[in-house]
Amino acid sequence: MTTGRLRVLSGIQPTAGSFHLGNYLGAVREWVALQETHDAFYMVVDLHAITIPQDPAELRASTRLAAAQLLGAGVDPARCTLFVQSHVPEHTQLAWVMNCLTRFGEASRMTQFKDKAAKQGAEGTSVGLFTYPVLQAADILLYHANQVPVGEDQRQHVELTRDVGQRFNSLYGETLTLPDAYIPKAAAKIYDLQDPSAKMSKSATSDKGVVWLMDEPKVSAKKFRSAVTDAGTEVRYDPEAKPGVSNLLTVYSALTGISVGEIEEKFTGQLYGPLKVEVAELFADWVAPFRARVNEFLDDSAQLDAILAEGAAKDWLPLLMVDGHDLDPTMGSVVYAAFAAAMAIGRFSGGFVIDRLGRAGTVRASAVSGAAGLALVIFADHPVLAGAAVFFWGLGAALGFPIALSAAGDSGPNATARVSLVAMIGYIAFLVGPPSLGFLGDHYGLRSAMIAVLVFVAAAAFLAPAVGRRPARAGAEHRAGAGRLEETA
Repeated sequence: MTTGRLRVLSGIQPTAGSFHLGNYLGAVREWVALQETHDAFYMVVDLHAITIPQDPAELRASTRLAAAQLLGAGVDPARCTLFVQSHVPEHTQLAWVMNCLTRFGEASRMTQFKDKAAKQGAEGTSVGLFTYPVLQAADILLYHANQVPVGEDQRQHVELTRDVGQRFNSLYGETLTLPDAYIPKAAAKIYDLQDPSAKMSKSATSDKGVVWLMDEPKVSAKKFRSAVTDAGTEVRYDPEAKPGVSNLLTVYSALTGISVGEIEEKFTGQLYGPLKVEVAELFADWVAPFRARVNEFLDDSAQLDAILAEGAAKDWLPLLMVDGHDLDPTMGSVVYAAFAAAMAIGRFSGGFVIDRLGRAGTVRASAVSGAAGLALVIFADHPVLAGAAVFFWGLGAALGFPIALSAAGDSGPNATARVSLVAMIGYIAFLVGPPSLGFLGDHYGLRSAMIAVLVFVAAAAFLAPAVGRRPARAGAEHRAGAGRLEETA
C-alpha cells in the first residue's frame, strides 16, 4: 500500500459457487485495476450470503472457491488486503451499533430489499435480508473506506452508509470516514445470453444464458453458440434494436480491448454464426489460464488459508497506531505500508539469509528483530519511534511461517501431513488471534493486548532449533534452495 492513496473496499458473495462472466467483466476486473492505484480491501462476504438458507459445508466450499477465483483473476495479496468477512468479528459488532442508529423507515426504503422480498414472500424473507444494507454499511465504515465500487443499483446502499456514519459522527465525534460510491464508467455490463434484456445473474431462472467461469470449456462454448440473436443478419451494435448481437459485441470488445466499431467492420457481410464462434474461442483462450490458476490455489490449501488468514489479521497494525499512539488514520496506513514493505524485503532476501544463517539461525534472528520492534511499538511513548520500530517487526515477521512450512516439507516420511499440520496451526492462530486481541484490547487497550503477541514472538527464538539447521550449499544448490523458499513464501 502506498502513502496518500484513497482506500477502496468491495465484496463479493460466494453463493453461486463459480463467478460468471458478468461478475468478472463488470466488477472483478475493476478490482484488479484499482489495487494498483488505491489502498484496496476486498472480501468474500459470506455473512451476506446467509440472508438466504445455505448448506454450511457448501458455503464453506463456495467461500474458498470465491477467494481462489479472485486470486486467479489477478487480485494480488501483495497489492491489496483479501479476506473472508466472517473471519473479522468486528463486522458484526459494528453492524449492531449501526442497526441501533438506522431508522426503520430508512431500511424499509431500500429498493433491493423490496425486490427480493417480493420474490421470496413474507414467510420466506428473513430479518437479515432487511438489515443487509446496515451490515454493508458496517463493512464499509469499519475500514474507513473513501470509495466503494458498486453498480448503480447499489448506490442507495452507499448513501445509507453515509447517512448512518454521519449520525454516528454527530453523536460521538468525527470517527468514521464517509464514503463515496465509485461507479466505473468503463465497466462492461454483460447480459444473459438467452435473455439480453436481463443482466447476467446468478439468480437467473435458467443458467443456459449464464457463462460460469468454472464451466467446462465445451459447456461455455455451447452457451455462446446458442446465444439468442436478433432479426436480420447484420452484425451491428444497437442495444435497442439488436440487444443479443450487441451483447456478444460487448463481450468480444471486453475480452480483447478492440473497439466495437473495429469488430463491426471485421464482421461486415458475415452472419451471426461466425461472431458466436469467435467469441466462444476468445472466451476459451482467456478462461483456460484463469481456471488453471484457480485450481492451483484450491490444490494448495495451505497457501490459500495463509493468504486469507493474513488478510483478516493485517488491519490490526493501523488500529494499534491510531488507538495506541494517537496517529490519524492516514499515518496509521503509512505505518502499515512500512510494515508491508519490511515483510516484502524480508521475503525477497530470505534465500540469501537462510543460506548464510541456516533455517534455525534465520528464525532466531527473525524472532529477535520482531520482538525488539514489537516491544518498542508497545512500550515506546514517542509515536515516531514506535512507527520506525514497525520496520524491524515486519522484517522479523516475514520468514517464520514460510520456513516452518519448508521445514515440515523436508522433515522425512509423511511430509504432507506435517505441512498440513503447520498450515492448520497457522490458520488457527490467524483465525483466533484477531478476536482474542479484540477482547484483550477492549479490556486493557491495544498496546497492552499486543504483549501476548510479543510473548509468542520471543518464544520463537527458543523454538528455532525445531526447524533444523539446513547447511549452506553452493552454486546451483544455493539457487534451488532460494527458489524453494520463494515458492513456499
